[in-house]
Amino acid sequence: QKALKEVSSKPVICSGSTMGSQRAIELYSIAMVAQFDKTKCKQVGCDQGFHNYLYYEGGLKPFLQSHGCTINVHKQGDGAVNNLAAMRNSPLRDQGVVIDGKANDGIVVVNNDKSTPSPVVHQFDRDKELKVAMRKRTSLMLARWRSSL
Repeated sequence: QKALKEVSSKPVICSGSTMGSQRAIELYSIAMVAQFDKTKCKQVGCDQGFHNYLYYEGGLKPFLQSHGCTINVHKQGDGAVNNLAAMRNSPLRDQGVVIDGKANDGIVVVNNDKSTPSPVVHQFDRDKELKVAMRKRTSLMLARWRSSL
């Protein structure tokens, strides 16, 4: 309960968009497994709790630094990965995140905080319009690929 109270007021950092060098990910994985071994948590979403606890309270940063690795956390919409799950309070279009593409072909663009296209979009399926658009885009790409065989 104490740990929950410590991290509950802090921004959630998504474990699903963790990336790094091989060594950093190996060390991160060691820390995550150790957290599982300590808690034995098997509920859906435990990884999020482990991830945030390790970052905010569990010493992940000094652990990584002691092995020559660094850690960087980017705020929502500012970085290589734009995690959309945290923005579920209203449609992404209403928030100015989803806009129509320049070709006006039904393709949409997901912008980051700087109003430039996001290099990587994580959890796009949390927004109804974007989910439909991505299914359409995927179908078009698969059709093009199949026709090239």
